[in-house]
Amino acid sequence: MAPAAARPPRPTTLLVAAVADSGRAGAGRDGAVRPTARSALADRPGGTSRLRLGYSGHRGGRLSLGNCRGQPPGRPGCQLHGRLPGIRPTGHRRRPVLRRLVRLHQRALQCFRLGLHLLGVLLLMLPGLITTLLMREPTVPLQTQQEAARFSFNHQMLSILVLIVLMVSVPATFTQLYSSDILLVLQGRMGVVELIGEDRAFLRFLLYLILSTLCLSAMGRRSLAPVLTPISDFIQRYRWQALLLLGLIATYRLSDTVLGVMANVFYIDQGFSKEQIAGVSKLFGLIMTLLGAGFGGLLIVRFGILPILFIGGAASAATNLLFLMLTSMGANLEMLVLTISCDNFSSGLATSAFVAYLSSLTSLKFSATQYALLSSIMLLLPRLIGGYSGVLVEKHGYAQFFLFTALLGVPTLLLILWQSRQQPLSPEPTEDGDTVTERS
Repeated sequence: MAPAAARPPRPTTLLVAAVADSGRAGAGRDGAVRPTARSALADRPGGTSRLRLGYSGHRGGRLSLGNCRGQPPGRPGCQLHGRLPGIRPTGHRRRPVLRRLVRLHQRALQCFRLGLHLLGVLLLMLPGLITTLLMREPTVPLQTQQEAARFSFNHQMLSILVLIVLMVSVPATFTQLYSSDILLVLQGRMGVVELIGEDRAFLRFLLYLILSTLCLSAMGRRSLAPVLTPISDFIQRYRWQALLLLGLIATYRLSDTVLGVMANVFYIDQGFSKEQIAGVSKLFGLIMTLLGAGFGGLLIVRFGILPILFIGGAASAATNLLFLMLTSMGANLEMLVLTISCDNFSSGLATSAFVAYLSSLTSLKFSATQYALLSSIMLLLPRLIGGYSGVLVEKHGYAQFFLFTALLGVPTLLLILWQSRQQPLSPEPTEDGDTVTERS
């Protein structure tokens, strides 16, 4: 097919036979028409597409179909080739532009909605920020302030850096030693020189061992003084009872934290919709959490910390049995509301009692550091065991899993009972008379 000799006054519509999946014909810089990855034109029945071509002011070329190997142009495998100097496609250009504008408009709407959500979250946080800025700091004796301010800011930052290096290097030392071929050296099957030259795990073991040694040296311990001093102060004040306190702290939130990892997955497997889960957990759950926290604060003022701490721990473990009952009831919305309401109420009650308990254990000189360390211990063991929640569910099912999480609260209750029968915690007084006794 060859173009007409006379130059047409307006764009000409040509019917070009092409493969439906061969793509759109596009003109390169040299004028060659080549198929692109995907056609933006509507393919017509019979393997033909309508392509509008217009002259650009130069002489037209000729169009030919090649590499068809004797097959009709509409057959698969037939490709479009040709030389069309001066001819360029002019149709179907507005649709891609409109599509891009629509996509840009949709993305702008999504960004605007996200910005509104973030603004709402910031507005909800604003009362707490204003209250924190307007609150007055508690009165602290001058001697306590001077004792707490003996470490400079740079020294504190250095201690944090050394602590991070120590926490990374110590576990990595044992991991790399286990991965190395040190056993082959002990068995005489490999030489030390060969081990150092070929075993990269052993080289990493040496590196982490050097870092751990430096952190635990005299220079490293001096750098860790801002972190080690609050720990030593805690141990000196509570003596052997510090082990009891750390054990109670590490296991108190164990039952509900391990269960919480699989809660949403359990709701979906039970057949509840995402709208039901969000409505119940966010509405009833939030209301009951706030009520539980407020009720726990009132009970602490009336009865003390340890009794409410025991009630909160027992309630947190007992509400896991409601999840056990829910496993046999299917997608029962009323039972879901009851379960989430009781679970969040007990969680708020236990949290308020536990925060008061941790605050009573800290010293005025190192209250922020000691509270941060104790709260970190609180989540260390639950997060570690919670990582295996999915494996427990796959092997034993939800019913056995919920029963197991309920039993995880028993050791905490025993520790609280044993502590309540002992003498009230009476930390050793320091030189400046700074003592913190527990209200029980």
